[in-house]
Amino acid sequence: MSWFDAQHILCVRFDVRGDLSMCQPALQLLKHDLPSRRITLLTSPPCATPAQRIEEVDHVILYDAPWLSIASENEAIADRRMIARIDAGDFDGAVIFTRRGESALPAALMCMLADIPLRLGRGADQPGRLLTHWVRDTSIDEDASEAQRQLIMVRTIVAGEIARSGPRAPERRASPAQAGL
Repeated sequence: MSWFDAQHILCVRFDVRGDLSMCQPALQLLKHDLPSRRITLLTSPPCATPAQRIEEVDHVILYDAPWLSIASENEAIADRRMIARIDAGDFDGAVIFTRRGESALPAALMCMLADIPLRLGRGADQPGRLLTHWVRDTSIDEDASEAQRQLIMVRTIVAGEIARSGPRAPERRASPAQAGL
């Protein structure tokens, strides 16, 4: 499986403020890259209303991530249920969006446990097996806006797959004059 073939993507963006607009250019690129691609957004409850307004998102799953909330008694049960729900979604890949300074690794672990074969994230932490595609945050990125950081990350898989597989547009047949006939 490659990103080139990934038809069903789980995009993960947890935010306590409900600001998903910084991911929208990257979501647009994912959808534009393969218009038949289905995008499901896994996000936090404060993002429910903004998530419904994003045209590129086909489905929204709300989840109170334990690394962003106060622990509850049944947290482990809720986490196992969410992993099972993600696993049942039969996703080909996961793109994990984080703000500068946040780690993609907790969400990457959930996605790995849910058997999502392709997992993209960025950050300063070495991801080990948690991410199959990793964009390291560097000092060069410090001046990039949040939206630019997300777009740069998604471009790595879009451009990388095109570079390995060639362009997707079907080749035009040569006219008889071009073919030398």
